[in-house]
Amino acid sequence: MKEKWKRFISVVLAAISVSATALPMIACGEKPNNPKTPPLTFGIDAPSGNFNPFFLESVSDSKIVGQTQIRMLTADASGKPICGENQPTVALSYTETMKKGEETTTNANEATSTEYEFVLKNGIKFSDGTPLTIKDVLFNLYVYLDPMYAGSATIASTRIQGLNAYRWQDPLASDDQDINEGEEYFYTQADARILNVLNYLSNKTGDPENEIKADIAFIKKLFFEESESGADLDSQIQDVLTSEETLGTLREELAREIRWAYYDDFKEENDGLLVKTISGITTSTKVVDDETHDVLKIAVNGVDPKDVWNFAFPVAPMHYYAGETYAAKANGVDHFGVEYSDKEFFQDVLQDPAKNALPVGAGAYQASNLDGASTGIDGDDFYNGSYVYFTKNNYFNTVGSDLRNARIKNLWYKVVASDQILDALKSNEIHVGFPIAKLENISAVDEYKDLERVTYTTNGYGYVGINPKAVPDIEVRRAIMKAMDTASIVKNYYSPELAETLHRSMSMESWAYPKVGDKNVGRHEKVKFSRDAEEICTLVEAAGYSRVDSNSVYSKDGKPLKLVFTIAGESKDHPAYDMFTETAEWLNENCGFDITVATDIHALSKLETGDLQVWAESWSSSIDPDLYQVYHKDSSATSIKNWGYDTIFADSTGQFTYEKDIINQLSQKIEAGRETINRNERTRIYAQALDLIMELCVELPAYQKKDMVVYNKKLINSSTIRTRNASSTSGVFDRIWEVDYR
Repeated sequence: MKEKWKRFISVVLAAISVSATALPMIACGEKPNNPKTPPLTFGIDAPSGNFNPFFLESVSDSKIVGQTQIRMLTADASGKPICGENQPTVALSYTETMKKGEETTTNANEATSTEYEFVLKNGIKFSDGTPLTIKDVLFNLYVYLDPMYAGSATIASTRIQGLNAYRWQDPLASDDQDINEGEEYFYTQADARILNVLNYLSNKTGDPENEIKADIAFIKKLFFEESESGADLDSQIQDVLTSEETLGTLREELAREIRWAYYDDFKEENDGLLVKTISGITTSTKVVDDETHDVLKIAVNGVDPKDVWNFAFPVAPMHYYAGETYAAKANGVDHFGVEYSDKEFFQDVLQDPAKNALPVGAGAYQASNLDGASTGIDGDDFYNGSYVYFTKNNYFNTVGSDLRNARIKNLWYKVVASDQILDALKSNEIHVGFPIAKLENISAVDEYKDLERVTYTTNGYGYVGINPKAVPDIEVRRAIMKAMDTASIVKNYYSPELAETLHRSMSMESWAYPKVGDKNVGRHEKVKFSRDAEEICTLVEAAGYSRVDSNSVYSKDGKPLKLVFTIAGESKDHPAYDMFTETAEWLNENCGFDITVATDIHALSKLETGDLQVWAESWSSSIDPDLYQVYHKDSSATSIKNWGYDTIFADSTGQFTYEKDIINQLSQKIEAGRETINRNERTRIYAQALDLIMELCVELPAYQKKDMVVYNKKLINSSTIRTRNASSTSGVFDRIWEVDYR
């Protein structure tokens, strides 16, 4: 089953875990016990092809990039952060110190700040032989914390001391202010300019002002082919300015342009930056075992149990991603290889297509071509649409004295559809695969003597999403959810021993999953399953829909209630496919809907832009139950586009007043959950937050399943992988460099 995007920390964990990787065929004539030449091949879902570690979204992309990167910290089998000589981490050690004023305290309730100290290892080299230094660490931090950063990482949501002053370029800015408060100016300006364009196109009197001309050109470039022109295009632009489906996107992109122009002028007027550094991020040195090490310190206000995971980011090489010009300016004091809030740097340099297509880092493997060459290659050599090629990084042993270079020279990923994984394993096209853990697949694996399986509960869940941009009426979203029998997925596709019906938007593996007594919470009343046609039709009619008779399709403002339920990928072998089909048929026959169920190979890229209506997907959850990235109103993750937040907050008609209120309450709960380390208190807060998510009716949690890893035991030495006590945070192939053939 395909997975889409997930919380950033989950992406980060996927970068550590290779338990979802894939292996290739042994070349003709090779002996399977020769560790030097035959590539180890993993099966993988088709990646989107964006392999830039700063802007990862899809699970497949993150797994691929993860082979090339190391992080500040990793996780142990219990999900706790760890580092050290035996770990693929940049940090040799780290400590957390709570403070009350200037004094150290162990009482989280009285702590006014927390200091994170990371002692960096010496001698680490990236795969091209360039040393990894404190400058690389600072470069990564300042990328994530820049106002122009638009990836899914949530480091900017931490309350780092001095971050507001830096992002707003205001030395007097208070740490107590909402970090996104300064963003309101840009959105207010965007709203005003959108209104100006709309007024001009409506009246068409005289020549437009230069700013209006520029904004019309910007809208054309964003939504239409540049060659299009004429009065009809003007009408289409008016539709963009008034449509719920496009207005939010335009507002976001225009605010981004205004932000860039504002800070560009600001830097010119002030001859540079007024605030060149973030005061809460400092560096020093420390002697450990007679060696001097660089030290990174990050001071944050208050306490936040999620912060340590935000600071566990992968360290990508500055010289590669910033390029020579910007890297040469980096001095680690007041310039960090990042051009502050600069459009050219963030769009053209950092996300140069060549860099997006070819990742570089200090991980156990490095990008290569089919022949295993790692120099003089480009993205087309690395990923050709069917295979992704790696060769071992000969500098990986510099990451720690207890680490060695990969035993297997070449690693491949082969793109395999979910319903073809077992066949690919049996035919030796791949050596490791992740078929869906259902009874028929387990039986098929057990019948094949060369295959071995390992199963464990995934720290994630399957869900159904409904985008308010496409389904703006909350009553209709409720009606669709109430018609879906999520319990049928466990009953008909999986089995009770391999999956469980889920009722809240959180993995049941989390300690924070809400319970009633000693049992997991049941389905929320707002979306409780019902096949009562009268109830469903009443909800639809409450949203303003009507129909001629009981056999016709509901419509509103001349638009029929026509929707597409989408399954990602080409295969119908998906846990939610039968449920979608059954729901669609029932709603079409009994409740005046016109629903089509479709598979879509481009669904993942459409999710990145928020362009699906109703879809089934799955999350891979983070270790910490923090909800910020996926649900907070200020998150930059693509999930926000799918929940329709941009459309909801761009609304000026009152259509989404209820939703705005719910999202604001939800965001406050998420913030409150970050302000205490008391698990009981956080559990209480998250239970309330999860109820608010259900009331929003944008996500219907469906099931939590087990994962299954299948490998060729005739080829792979079982003693070199984790076959016992494997889990979502401690995968079978996590320590990929130790994996060997028999």
